[in-house]
Amino acid sequence: MLDFWLPMLLLFVAATITAIATRRKRDRCLKYFNREPVMILMETGKWLWGRFNAYPKAMELVFENPERDETGIAKASYVLYTPEVDGIRKICRPGEALILTPGESICLEPFIYHKFYGEPGKGTVIVGEVSGVNDDENDNRFLKPLKRFPQIIEDEEPLHYLCNEYPPAK
Repeated sequence: MLDFWLPMLLLFVAATITAIATRRKRDRCLKYFNREPVMILMETGKWLWGRFNAYPKAMELVFENPERDETGIAKASYVLYTPEVDGIRKICRPGEALILTPGESICLEPFIYHKFYGEPGKGTVIVGEVSGVNDDENDNRFLKPLKRFPQIIEDEEPLHYLCNEYPPAK
């Protein structure tokens, strides 16, 4: 009788230990982001942000403010399965520097705080921002209020107007 039950018990214990170890296994790099707020840049250019949870076969992004879809159902999280993971270009924590290499550009969703600058000693760079609607009054959000353009002492008529200087339409 023991000849049958002892191998069965050992098989059951080995299967249980393997299942627990597999369930707890996470990617070595991604485990450092686990339960942290992150922003994920997908290959499509779409940004996702929320609290990151890493699982053995998937990743989950839990939204702090659940989004509602067109039917009114609240979407509390987004699960990325293995095929979608290949579409991730970058994962970064809020406030972390995102360094672009020559020729790279980045598209940010509206109202994301950001700062552009060239690193000292790295050569000449062109740093600029293009607004999707070219409306500096309503398309941008600043941590500290500031004037977009300096005050200009008008001593002659402008040759070219800045976007906020166009005369009202007649």
